[in-house]
Amino acid sequence: MYGIKSYLKYLFIAHYRNGHHVHSPYTYRVCRNVLYERWDYYCFDRIEHFRKVKHYKSQNARYEQIMMRLCVMNGCKNIVDVEPDDGLSTMYLASVDTRNTVKVLKSGHDDTAKKNWEMGGYVNIELLDSIYEVKSFDFLCFNGPFERLETEYEEYKKRASNDSVIAVRGIHSCSKAEHLWENIVKDNDVRISMDFFGMGVIWLNPQYQKQHYYIKL
Repeated sequence: MYGIKSYLKYLFIAHYRNGHHVHSPYTYRVCRNVLYERWDYYCFDRIEHFRKVKHYKSQNARYEQIMMRLCVMNGCKNIVDVEPDDGLSTMYLASVDTRNTVKVLKSGHDDTAKKNWEMGGYVNIELLDSIYEVKSFDFLCFNGPFERLETEYEEYKKRASNDSVIAVRGIHSCSKAEHLWENIVKDNDVRISMDFFGMGVIWLNPQYQKQHYYIKL
């Protein structure tokens, strides 16, 4: 019930479809070249076939493809994936440039993601124990749990440059997630924030004018 109410609220306030009324040149490029780009990368079919065989949630694909497109557009080389569930988000990020290694921060003893990477032939993935092992990043994807984000958010900011991008999955999945996301959006260090309902993305570049967007995909 909570998810339905949250989604209806999002639909009511979301706009900026296709980049209309977006004034920042960079944000407009994100809308046109990332969010509404229709051409698929070669790896999309391969990863989605893997998802279909494994019977994983198909609604995650759109967000994971957006993350990959963002990384490609920004030329991201240092990529971090925090707490990936089934590991498919990491597959997309590892496909940005196979010459670069994606660093994964994963706790617990669930080996599902690691097994999927091995089955998919992804070798440019490195498992780390802590954010303190990461010196800097161009792109960071946070998948949960939100207790970890609440604890480590400031550490992420310390390792971000002006051009770094942070994506947060499941921002409307529960009241705690929404509250934390709202606080992140209000953070003075966050200059641009975008809400796609299933995922939020933030930019910390102080040269940007502070703006928050609810965008319909």
